[in-house]
Amino acid sequence: MVNTILIVGSSMEIGGKPSGASKSAIVSPISKPSIPLKAHISPTPTSFVRIFPSPSKMNNSLMDIKRLAHFLAGHAHWIVFGRIYTSASALLLSVVLSRSMPIDVYGQYQFYISTFFLASAFSLTSSTNILLKYAAIGHEWSYGIIFNYRLQYALVGSVALVGWGIFGTAGADIWIFFALALLLPLFNCCDLFEYLLQARISFKSLNLIYIFRSTFALVVPITIFLIGGDGPLTVLAYLGSISFINLAFHWRSWKSINHKKIPSPALVLAIKRESFF
Repeated sequence: MVNTILIVGSSMEIGGKPSGASKSAIVSPISKPSIPLKAHISPTPTSFVRIFPSPSKMNNSLMDIKRLAHFLAGHAHWIVFGRIYTSASALLLSVVLSRSMPIDVYGQYQFYISTFFLASAFSLTSSTNILLKYAAIGHEWSYGIIFNYRLQYALVGSVALVGWGIFGTAGADIWIFFALALLLPLFNCCDLFEYLLQARISFKSLNLIYIFRSTFALVVPITIFLIGGDGPLTVLAYLGSISFINLAFHWRSWKSINHKKIPSPALVLAIKRESFF
């Protein structure tokens, strides 16, 4: 009876002999130099596929590049000049007032400015991006919804300023907080016109307004301080000049929108929800 045993993983084959066979009957191919042992590994063929864009996609990309170049050629200089002018006028105002005011008066000026902008957090300042989103796709009627929604929360900030003036300051400073409370909705809600003009891609008009508003916000506070030398009045002159210019251009933008279009309640709810968060 002959048995053959194959050991997996080894190159040795044991050929069984009839019982009584000697150990020399074990044959290993390793001991035979004439039989080369080679491991043949067949690599898995890998195919390289080059995907070329279709001509229609390339044409669309070229059109996008042309539109971008046309946009930059028509609006970039207005955007750059408007931003530089606004930043330079704000810096100049800060330098002039800090050098002209006594330390205590300038500290009072900065205190009221900081208090005002702290209360501005109630007026849903991030909702401006929602107006950009919807007005850019033709839903300019969302301007009125977002404005009214912001106004409700801005009034909460106004109440907070009045409460701060009554309970947190001396009696002589209450009138300043009342004035700040009146200016807060105008300053923070009427600036929506800026984002409507951005959605309309009217950057020339927008940056001309920036230049006009920044000039007033520079000249009026300095003039008021040079005449009266009063820190709180200078604060009100600065915030008031911006607020009433915002009100004027807000009214102009409001009249240019078709408010007769009745949107769906679900879309109105979505706009309010996105404006809040």
